[in-house]
Amino acid sequence: MKHLFYLAILLLFISCENKEQKAREVLSKAQEQYNRQEYFGAKQTLDSLKIKYPKEFPVLKEGQFLFKKVELAEQTRNLHYCDSMIQVKMPEVEPLKKDFIYERDTAYEETGKYIYKTQRIELNVQRCYIRSGVSESGEMFLSSVYYGSKPIKHEALRVSSKGDEYAQTNTIPPDGSNNYSFTDGGMTTETVTYTGGNDNGVILFIYNKAQAKNPVTATYVGEKNISIAMSEADKTVVMKTYDLSAALLEIEKLKKDKKTAEIKIAYLQEKMKDGEE
Repeated sequence: MKHLFYLAILLLFISCENKEQKAREVLSKAQEQYNRQEYFGAKQTLDSLKIKYPKEFPVLKEGQFLFKKVELAEQTRNLHYCDSMIQVKMPEVEPLKKDFIYERDTAYEETGKYIYKTQRIELNVQRCYIRSGVSESGEMFLSSVYYGSKPIKHEALRVSSKGDEYAQTNTIPPDGSNNYSFTDGGMTTETVTYTGGNDNGVILFIYNKAQAKNPVTATYVGEKNISIAMSEADKTVVMKTYDLSAALLEIEKLKKDKKTAEIKIAYLQEKMKDGEE
């Protein structure tokens, strides 16, 4: 019986030793992937280590530390990529800004916006038109400006082209900010601004029609509907504003990704320092 007992103990020891050896082989594979900068593959291998050998605690602890090293290297690479791309993209934006003016009401606005030179308010009084602009962070907005002898109390804008193609904004009720009106000399001006996705595809519709040089009819949707033909100049402004918006949004995303990488790097460095201690 004693021989059987010792044999069982020996077999158990050999089994445990084999499991640890196999776990270390997986860890070694992850280390090699890390050395080759194959970070995604290294993380997958380390995940499989936890699944296959959940009780090999010393090996798992080494794997956890390696996982942090992999993530740190990955975030460092992301940081360098964002830095380099920001340096590339910034000069590309400047030529797009050349036909825009920068506006900011310091009393009410934390950030400013870019408006096309020909769409300055003082140059467009006493007319119905579609105004567009873009914030510093790249968010594009559209405004339907109505001017007439009687109020129409419009709350939305519909744009259409040949056939049955059309797009319509979300409804913006009067709020004194995004939908406001005033009367001067018996004439009414109404301005409704669509931001944060409330254009509901209208911006892209106009952009595509402007590129194709197709006519666009803009309809002010309210108590009384009024339609105007968008001028080629106003369609061009939407197209150029859209291009500037896309460029600014790309840079803004790179800046946010850079900030995220910096935060993760600081966190990982602190965790790794605690692990070493």
